Order: sequence, then C-alpha cells, then structure tokens
Amino acid sequence: PINWSVQQVTQFLRVLHRLPQLNVKWSTIGAESTIKAGSSEASIKVDLALDPCIGGERPKFAYTPRFPKAKQEGWWVVLGSAETGELHALRRVTIPISRKPNGNSNNTSVTLSFTPPPWPGKVTYSLYIMSDSYFGINQQYQVQLDITQ
Repeated sequence: PINWSVQQVTQFLRVLHRLPQLNVKWSTIGAESTIKAGSSEASIKVDLALDPCIGGERPKFAYTPRFPKAKQEGWWVVLGSAETGELHALRRVTIPISRKPNGNSNNTSVTLSFTPPPWPGKVTYSLYIMSDSYFGINQQYQVQLDITQ
C-alpha cells in the first residue's frame, strides 16, 4: 500500500486532472476518398480534439515541474507500416487552447501526405499520435485503405 498524505493525494489528483484527453478522427482526402495505385501522392486528414479539462479550464502549458521553462503540449502524428518498418508521413502539431468558457477551439487538423503502394488492394497502416510532453498517453490506430486501380 502507498502511504500518502492528504496533501500528496490532492496534488496527484490535481496533476491527473490536467492530463490531456485526446480524441482522434481520420479520413482520406480526394475525389470520393479513393486512392489510386501508383499515384504520386495520397493524403489523409487527421482531426485532433482535446476534451475539456476535468474540474475547470484546460491549462495552457504541460505539467513539467522539472523542466526549466513552461512547455506547451505538442503531438507527433505519424503514419507508418508495422509490417515493413516504413515511415510514410510525420508531422508535429500543437493544439490551440481556448481561454473562453465555452471555447470550441481546442482542436486542430493536420494533413498527412504519403506515396501509396503501386498495386491495388487493401493496405493497413498504423497511425500513431504521440505526446512530446507525457509518457504513456500515446495512441495507435489501424488505418485500412482500399487502393484502387
């Protein structure tokens, strides 16, 4: 058992409530959302939205008590293939923090451009959302794309 004081438990809960809760959606971009085999470039759009902070407004900076200065939360959005070990697209984004009570700007979108495979069929990529501020809150999604002739 952990023998924490009331003050330590309170501080732990305060930090826990500050951690970002990120919602992720993705979609293909282009004519009817089809990707043609052998085309020079394809794109997917990734939407990132932060849930409201539990118990109040979202803090402007990450919780980094041992970092020498204030740090804004950042995210790496990565598209890769686990099978081949290839990295197809990589972008770093920050999500603007709304200071308004019912602000709706705690979201952002990023477009990942990549070269699709030269053959038609189904292909599975991994979409990784990685925090540059916190350990253990990374997310991974399987992205299945239908590559047409």
